[in-house]
Amino acid sequence: MRPLSQLKNHWQEQQLTGSRIAVCAVIAIILTVIVIGQLVNLQLVRYEYFSAQSQGNRIRVKALPPTRGLIYDRSGQILAENLPAWHIDLTPEQVPDIEDTLNRLVQEELISAEKLDATRELIKSRRRFETIPIRQRLSDEDVARFAVLRPYFPGVDVRAGLARNYPNGSTASHALGYMGAISIDDKDRLDAATYAGTSYIGKTAVERSYEGDLHGTPGRSEELVLSLIHI
Repeated sequence: MRPLSQLKNHWQEQQLTGSRIAVCAVIAIILTVIVIGQLVNLQLVRYEYFSAQSQGNRIRVKALPPTRGLIYDRSGQILAENLPAWHIDLTPEQVPDIEDTLNRLVQEELISAEKLDATRELIKSRRRFETIPIRQRLSDEDVARFAVLRPYFPGVDVRAGLARNYPNGSTASHALGYMGAISIDDKDRLDAATYAGTSYIGKTAVERSYEGDLHGTPGRSEELVLSLIHI
């Protein structure tokens, strides 16, 4: 004989359903409070921080190196000046293979093989998004030759700038000194903010002794960063 089936307990089922609804409501309230708390944190508490981060992603601040000071003798004759010149610039973050690019520039005789190690050191001492001059004083022939090769060198470009010039040549060079690329050792002793965007400093004699006065104060420019979306 089959046992009689147990009748449903409606009151117990209502209690179980009510407790489940209560638990779900508590969880929903907790999640809502967490979301509201995050919104308050993002929009009110840390608004300035995230706003600056967003602005940094949209606008990039680029340092502008100052024009180096002139050196005169006691009679007012210029001993060291800055003259317009063409430079080869390299932006590391835009170069797929820096070593291959440097070697091909040497093959094209656009940079010197003897200065290749110094160029590598200069690139390592700078941030990847900075534009680094890797050669100064290009001739018109060099500029024309690079213009033809430009599509094969992404991240490398020719720019008009200033280069240090000594009107008297090697005369009194032992007293005036010379300019050289900033090395890793130089970077450790220089103020990063003051020398942002600067690639060459005085190495010896007057150029080095009066570096602080000759260098000047850097400026800055703001560049809009554009992102291309490929569909």
